[in-house]
Amino acid sequence: MERLTTRQKEVLEAIEEAVGEQGYVPTVRELCARLGVSSTCTVQKHLVTLERKGFLSRRSRKSRGVQLAFGRGFRRRRGPVVDVPIVGRVAAGLPIYGEENVEGYIPMTRELVGTEDVFLVRVKGDSMTGDGIFNNDLVVVRRQAEAENGEVVVAMVDGEVTVKRLYREDGRFRLESSNPAFEPIVLKSVEVLGKVALCIHRL
Repeated sequence: MERLTTRQKEVLEAIEEAVGEQGYVPTVRELCARLGVSSTCTVQKHLVTLERKGFLSRRSRKSRGVQLAFGRGFRRRRGPVVDVPIVGRVAAGLPIYGEENVEGYIPMTRELVGTEDVFLVRVKGDSMTGDGIFNNDLVVVRRQAEAENGEVVVAMVDGEVTVKRLYREDGRFRLESSNPAFEPIVLKSVEVLGKVALCIHRL
């Protein structure tokens, strides 16, 4: 990757600090406030340069459309670090964190994940691109069996783990993609493994 100027480093560090504190990227205006500048155009130019240099990617038409490159460290306060398991194929009847299911671990600060009861799932396919979740991204999932209507969940369908928005209607469950090219999945029952809390984008 290309080297950064002092100001570009400040912009990148401000984004990392926001993610470490809040768990999500700041808007351009929030970045301006953190950097103490009034011009959104100036910050936008720095974001374009950081994207060109490979430190982040941007999704147009989204207020929080900035995604840090995979592997960028978050600047954070001192605190405990959790080794979050990357869960692969989940076999029926086996615990989520069983050795048969875990591909590896990624250390993440407690400030970012909030709890130890989380896991990572690698996204397969393009069904959730409307929510900024792309093929091969990693999503941080808070383990829970229930979710509210419209929340993005990780669910078990026909022995496969899938990421979708969950809706309840007429006594059934609908797993909805955010990409209109994909049809919804309608089920009489669904096994929710957890709620998606954060997406880590890979460039």
